[in-house]
Amino acid sequence: MGWGVPGETAIAIAGLSRDPHKCTIFAYDAGVEMPGLVAPAKRVGLFLFRNTAHDFTPEGWSFSGLIVPYDAPSSAYENGSLCLKTMNNTNTFGFWANDDSGVIMESDTLYKINYAIRSDVEKVADSPELRIRVSDKGNNVILASDIKSESDGSDSPGIDPQDYSIWFYPMDAIAGTEMTLAFDILNFDPTDQSISSLFLDAVNVSKYLVP
Repeated sequence: MGWGVPGETAIAIAGLSRDPHKCTIFAYDAGVEMPGLVAPAKRVGLFLFRNTAHDFTPEGWSFSGLIVPYDAPSSAYENGSLCLKTMNNTNTFGFWANDDSGVIMESDTLYKINYAIRSDVEKVADSPELRIRVSDKGNNVILASDIKSESDGSDSPGIDPQDYSIWFYPMDAIAGTEMTLAFDILNFDPTDQSISSLFLDAVNVSKYLVP
């Protein structure tokens, strides 16, 4: 986990034991001076490195297995990353999901879910389709984003990790429930590479309090 040195108006929540001025979590109330601006709403600072996932375990994440009538991808946990590997490019679908995230959704809060994803396909136009999702505890999808390797594949992940984000504001009906995260692979396009892998390197959840 990273750290920052907040301004004098910040609320220090957690810091390094060897130097409490270096805060790992801090916040600003709406309307107070921040470095460079006045906080337009409540703000929370939380720093996670992209490779923080390498300190995680797959605990809490589960693989979908076979979903009839689709062919299941293979799954693995490799060097701190969750992997999904397709065996064909006509009928593959499967996912990793974490229904034990420990993140309780709050009202009056804007959430950003950032997924760092890469593939083993050098030509990104041939990468399989991927989908990132956020759901409530009952697996009712709140928001999802599909990334297809259409045209030049500029939106698709390559060898280097690429960040994909979902922003959402929970409705009152789901406030107080736990957030579920998911990472899907879909390979239905014969022009995509038939045997290919996607790797989820990290997932970061940020929240911004709305006045």
